[in-house]
Amino acid sequence: MSTSNHTGIIQHHISQPSQQPISGNAVASQAKQLMVVLQSGSYKVLSLGADVLPEYKLQQARVHHCTIVHYSPFKAVWDWIILLLVIYTAIFTPYVAAFLLRELQDTTKKSRFTEPLEIVDLIVDIMFIVDIIINFRTTYVNENEEVVSHPGKIATHYFKGWFIIDMVAAVPFDLLLVSTNSDELETTETEKIPMEDLDSIAEKHDDVSATSTEEQEIENVPRDKGRLVFIIILLNGIGVLLPWNMFITIAPQYYVEYWFTVNGTKTGYANSFMTAMGIVAQVPNLAVALVSVANIIPGPLLNRVLYPLAFNSLLIVTILVMVIAQQPTDDARPWFFGVTLAIIMLMNGSNGLYQNSFFGLAADFPAQYSNAVVIGTNICGTFTSVLAILATVAFSTQPQTVALIYFSISLAILIVCLFSWWFCKRQAFYEYFVSKGNKARIAQAKTRFDIKQYIETLKYCWLQCLCVFLVYFVTLSVFPSVLVEFEPTTKSGKWNSVFPQNLYTGITTFLNFNLMAAVGNISATWFTVPGPRLLIVPCLIRLVFIPFFMFGNCLPDTRALPVIYSNEWIFFFGNTIMAFTSGYFSSLGMMYAPRVCPPESAKLAGQLSALSLVLGITSGVGFTYAINAMIENF
Repeated sequence: MSTSNHTGIIQHHISQPSQQPISGNAVASQAKQLMVVLQSGSYKVLSLGADVLPEYKLQQARVHHCTIVHYSPFKAVWDWIILLLVIYTAIFTPYVAAFLLRELQDTTKKSRFTEPLEIVDLIVDIMFIVDIIINFRTTYVNENEEVVSHPGKIATHYFKGWFIIDMVAAVPFDLLLVSTNSDELETTETEKIPMEDLDSIAEKHDDVSATSTEEQEIENVPRDKGRLVFIIILLNGIGVLLPWNMFITIAPQYYVEYWFTVNGTKTGYANSFMTAMGIVAQVPNLAVALVSVANIIPGPLLNRVLYPLAFNSLLIVTILVMVIAQQPTDDARPWFFGVTLAIIMLMNGSNGLYQNSFFGLAADFPAQYSNAVVIGTNICGTFTSVLAILATVAFSTQPQTVALIYFSISLAILIVCLFSWWFCKRQAFYEYFVSKGNKARIAQAKTRFDIKQYIETLKYCWLQCLCVFLVYFVTLSVFPSVLVEFEPTTKSGKWNSVFPQNLYTGITTFLNFNLMAAVGNISATWFTVPGPRLLIVPCLIRLVFIPFFMFGNCLPDTRALPVIYSNEWIFFFGNTIMAFTSGYFSSLGMMYAPRVCPPESAKLAGQLSALSLVLGITSGVGFTYAINAMIENF
């Protein structure tokens, strides 16, 4: 031990104040004891950097044969593997039940080979069973902090604890879902007309019956193997809004407080940043969407998806370099403010092209693929909300670290989205529908749309586009700017919520909204009520959400409008209903718009519905200022 450590121990003993008077003999006795300890070397030094382990980890473990110590490296690695498999199961089992069940049943019926996804699920289920066996041979710590290694006691402890839960979790529900109806499918097979007969009938009556032609096309549609095209479209739906969602989530903490606030005082940059960010984001987004719909930008839609992805990736790299290399200083604030707004403007202009082209591309596919884009955008919001809550808890005083995490995740997902199209283009399912849409447009000489084509398309889908506009107008009028101002306080101003104040907005506003909007999107895959013509009715009824939230306890310090309710649960469930209907009705509108049009107009209808989405967002964000003015002045 070094001299500095000896000195530190002596200073520690001498500097501690005593609660009782100490006599001279007592001081001499303590000094003598301290010298004995120092000379013998039988002492330990504890520091904040030292690993303070439990007593049982410092003892030599005595275990039975084939028993695993619960804190061994093997068990630590195994637990991480099982955790990853649990996450995989939590995501893919509902996904299989919702989207792949019928496909896997048909594959089981028609093919003698096993699908790769079934093999993966089988391996996962085997791993869970192995985990149960391992738990029967893993030591545990009892209430006396003693390591129990006796096999009988371990088994009894596991039976009384997690065994039942683990056993239920190991049941292969996904494989049971596929096999349950296999017998039924086989018995009904003989009742169906053979595919060859259907093909011959369709060929004979191709010029007589359009219905027969459609049946023939349906039979010849390639299968989306493993739902890969659907997953790629869903993934890109996440990528569409992820960089922007990360920006608006990190902006208050990193930009406003960390960069543009000096010693607790907000500068002019801090006061104007959020407003300026909203303006420079929405204007180019709308402008590029208009240009894209007008088909002024040449080239295939896929190129207009890939180029924005690559461009946004470069912008995120630029942001990461700025976060790492530049610290807040008085000299740096002006150019940092300007460069950041320029990046936001370029990013949202690129997003406008990406989003509009992406919806147009997805419009050539079945309706659920258009809905996958909307589902992805709301999954993106849910993911960002959860990440924000975790960051608030773990890194509340480290905004630079939070910014690095946010933008690194954005970059990684954008790169995955970019390379995912390499796989997508090689899928027969993708090639079939893209080729089908192109042939329909070529047959109608619609390689470039003219004014007449816009008018003709709008005659079919104007009502669905209006529904999309109304849904996003109502939603963005109050979310998030009005909702984040709601405070569940008593008349005396005391905080009155079951949620901590620093997590309240993240849970009740952002997580609640994004999660329920995603649930609404997914529900539209199963239920399509009301139909295309009646969808306008609930979309108009949703306008009531604007006054509903205006009369809540929003802006309590500056409002002039009377408060009708301040209960947090009224606010919470109001937001829940608004979010669900936002996701559900927007999905229906986006799916209906291309479907009510002829095939040659489907792609343009998809782009027009995407333009309606952007118009609704921009109008809603602009109307927020009118809502705040009414709350504070009426």
